[in-house]
Amino acid sequence: MRRRLFQALGLAAVLAIVVLTLRDRVPSPGEIGSALRQADARWLAVAAAAEFVSMGMFARQQRRLLTAFGVTLQRRRILALSYSRSAISISLPAGSAVSAAYAFQQFRAGGADRKSAAAVMVLSGVLSALGLALLYGTGALAAIHPAAGVVLVAVSVLVVTLIPRRFGPVAPRHWLLALAAATANWLGDLVCLIAAARAFGIGLGVLELATLYLAVQLVRQIPLTPGGIGVIEVSLLTGLVSAGAAEPAAAAAVLTYRLLSCWLIIPIGLACWAALRRASDVVDRAALDERRAGEDRPRLGEDGIPVAPGRDVRDEQPLHARVPRQLARLLAGQVHARRPVLRVGPGRLGQQDVDIADQVGERVAGPGVAGVGERAAGVPHP
Repeated sequence: MRRRLFQALGLAAVLAIVVLTLRDRVPSPGEIGSALRQADARWLAVAAAAEFVSMGMFARQQRRLLTAFGVTLQRRRILALSYSRSAISISLPAGSAVSAAYAFQQFRAGGADRKSAAAVMVLSGVLSALGLALLYGTGALAAIHPAAGVVLVAVSVLVVTLIPRRFGPVAPRHWLLALAAATANWLGDLVCLIAAARAFGIGLGVLELATLYLAVQLVRQIPLTPGGIGVIEVSLLTGLVSAGAAEPAAAAAVLTYRLLSCWLIIPIGLACWAALRRASDVVDRAALDERRAGEDRPRLGEDGIPVAPGRDVRDEQPLHARVPRQLARLLAGQVHARRPVLRVGPGRLGQQDVDIADQVGERVAGPGVAGVGERAAGVPHP
């Protein structure tokens, strides 16, 4: 209850700030449409490509961490998982928690044990935060002096190499490659915003846009709405207009950036989620069919004769399976054709009045055996 009240108050405060900042400065739909028609298609293509690369780097980060713990997933599967996670995170209440639980389940299904799956979840968040800090720290220090940026990168590499040793004997290159992928993930998303601004002629510099992007990412951490929907759009529009961008161009740039980085990811992610679920159902059905086939497969009796499935072999031992064995005894003169015999059957001991000669005549035609209804040749009477 308190959490919902806090979210409502925070959202109300944000909306109040937005209304005061953008009062009489929000463009009309006609002006936004005119700006969209005048967009530079080349920069729009760059923005779309940058966002696709950003999602690919997020998938590569996850896959590299799993590889560090000895789990290998196909690239297309981990890419589909990345889109699914993002769609869940930005479209559901408490989306981050639901997305993490879903990823944990998929990691387990992919072969990771509980400890490895949990470690990947923790390290993914840590490396993502380090990647964002490294991106901005390097950029800020490089603007002061190029050598300072190089020093920061070297220190980050050393920290990432030494700290994760608590997770076991994992090669440092896995941590470095995962950190590089996390940094590239943030960089691709930032390039998408910059390209969207350039497509509509917004003349703000890269440093100004990067600062605005960082501020929006910090605001996004406040869970006012699922995935920051509404909050991010308003924050970006406020920042662009406050920095001097024209209102129609700023609104068109924000719409383009959010379309590529959020709204299009939701249907793509849902499609990937459905594909992963369908693939999981196919695997489950195949495993179930295999178990059933193992249960239904005919088993062999004591003489190699198949018996009915799913029941005790002793109860399903067919009568003719005993004929060859008793035939040998019969021909050796150990059993009379119409004499009650003491038989040791499969699983029990008892008296049975078995007409061995008739069985032999009906089922076996070999040397020294009479035809149907006749006594076996060479069998002495007692």
